[in-house]
Amino acid sequence: MRELGVENLMQIKAKDILNKILFTERDDDITGSSLRDPLGLQLIWSHYARKVIKHLTTISTDIRGFREVLLCLSICNKYKNSGSDMKYKDLILLFEQLFIYSTIEQKKSDGILGADNGTHIYYKNNENPLIDSEKTILVREISLGYYGRYKSPLVSMNIIDESSIVSNEINVPDIFGEKIYGEIYKAFVSFLGKTKTKRRYKDFKKSKKLCSKKLCELICGGVSEKEKKFWLKKLNIHGKDKNELMSKCYNLVTKERSCEKIFSEIDDENVKSIEKIELFLLCMEKVFYDLLECRKLEDYKIKSKKKYIDRYKEFSKIYNKEFGKIYNKDNNTIESDFLKKRMKFINEKLDPGNDDFIRNIYEYHKLVCKQKESAQWLEVDSKGNIETYIEPDVKIDNINEWRRDYYIGSLSSIKSGLGKKK
Repeated sequence: MRELGVENLMQIKAKDILNKILFTERDDDITGSSLRDPLGLQLIWSHYARKVIKHLTTISTDIRGFREVLLCLSICNKYKNSGSDMKYKDLILLFEQLFIYSTIEQKKSDGILGADNGTHIYYKNNENPLIDSEKTILVREISLGYYGRYKSPLVSMNIIDESSIVSNEINVPDIFGEKIYGEIYKAFVSFLGKTKTKRRYKDFKKSKKLCSKKLCELICGGVSEKEKKFWLKKLNIHGKDKNELMSKCYNLVTKERSCEKIFSEIDDENVKSIEKIELFLLCMEKVFYDLLECRKLEDYKIKSKKKYIDRYKEFSKIYNKEFGKIYNKDNNTIESDFLKKRMKFINEKLDPGNDDFIRNIYEYHKLVCKQKESAQWLEVDSKGNIETYIEPDVKIDNINEWRRDYYIGSLSSIKSGLGKKK
């Protein structure tokens, strides 16, 4: 825990660190990299999961986010193209905050990004906060807010390009409704006409059409059949470009069903790879979390070693099929260097049949922490003595239980949101 400026911390739970040592509000962009996923396995699992659950990420879990960013970019692009010299980034930040405050006013802010901070600011300023592109609701609104979290999936779906320009083939006013789109655009333009020191929330709210309420309803309300058809097509679930695997997952997914249950009903090579990868990742995690409770490496013995070895062999087959020639100079099929190095290390160093398997679990943890620039959870000296800095909140008892539901969870949330009709 040296990165937190605290030395010689022993057996401190992660949740206690978050509650007692960090005196600012929790910021996942800071704490998330060091206090969870100590083996960096999410990157590996996600690489394979994206072959099945396309266009979604671990944080693009709400259809409201997709709707807000699409509407925001369309309106900001339109205003920018009208001849404005305002920075595009500033326009996005102003619009996003207007949306957040509108959900707070309408009592529909549950699950809205930035709602906690926004509520505090909203009432502190007598329900009329200043909307500023420099002093935003979130410390880094552009990266941690809706735009930052939903840009990549929208690019993946060819809805916007890398410059955040909405595709010419997409008629955003038609998707949301010409009338309400026009009203919100006019209210936003009027709001931007105010000087910086006078851009307060009620200047947007007081428009004749009460656009703050309509903005909230447009994003947080039910979805029209036209809009639902649009999103299902872009997610490759329906339409001529439908991906059969993605469509099947969408049809099977519910809040109650785990990733394991859904995948058990799908006969597909990519799904089978995920199942096999997951089983060996669980073995790695089991060893790592157990080491946190040991004093010396030699004290730890693996039970069911044959099962560990068999799972490693399956992992190695998958690795050699996709990553085996990855280090050739002309092979750039895998974009993430972090992923390449982690997979290579696991394949070469983490064979449970080798005597140095346990120590190499620790060495792998060191590699991940170096990549993430985060503190290590434990250290091991040359004699095998273990010094532990964090006691995890979870413990893996059963290496047959899946723990990663990332994209299935996102798909479930999207399905739930699309099911709410206008």
